[in-house]
Amino acid sequence: MVVKNKKHQILLLLLLFILFSCNFDKKSKKNLNNIEEDIANDYNDVISPIQIDSLIDNGKLYIKKEFDLDDYSSEGGIMQSYSDEKDYLTKIKATYFGHSGKSEWNYYFKNDSLFFVDKQEFRYIRPISNEGNIIIDSVLKSEYFLEKANLIKWIDENKFIIDSASEKFKQENNYLKQDIKEFREIIKKSPPAAQSLPTLSKNKIIRKQ
Repeated sequence: MVVKNKKHQILLLLLLFILFSCNFDKKSKKNLNNIEEDIANDYNDVISPIQIDSLIDNGKLYIKKEFDLDDYSSEGGIMQSYSDEKDYLTKIKATYFGHSGKSEWNYYFKNDSLFFVDKQEFRYIRPISNEGNIIIDSVLKSEYFLEKANLIKWIDENKFIIDSASEKFKQENNYLKQDIKEFREIIKKSPPAAQSLPTLSKNKIIRKQ
């Protein structure tokens, strides 16, 4: 009789162990699925400059406004802002025109906070005039990486990574913050400009072969 009870106890323990293991596996799988979903959501929440530009080119999602930057360079300039339905900035493109070249600054935002800046300096073979085409001699590119709107990495036009402890790096961080502050004030206070570019943009621009 004792042996039989022991057998029943062993079978009962085995049964409980199996039930517990099955339940644990289900919870583990559920937790794993939740983690995978969280990772997927975080990944989907990250949007790159390339994705932003693609959405803009396809005419989706963003509200575009255009403003004159007449006092920012010798030949004037223009700024284009893109914002979402919450009125959060997604991108600002500022173009400054000059006689011997132009510069384009692309500022990218996530949740209204600046996270990446792409700068391109276009240099012409000869100064622009009312006659003839504009021929681009070279393009110099710089990239700025930011976290919480603070500069954390800067790759200059020579592909050098600038020392984050240098005074040059700190000054550039301040310049970027000042740019964004001024742009926000322009967007807030100024009515959008007419959808036309400066006269010099009528010249055909050709990249030197």
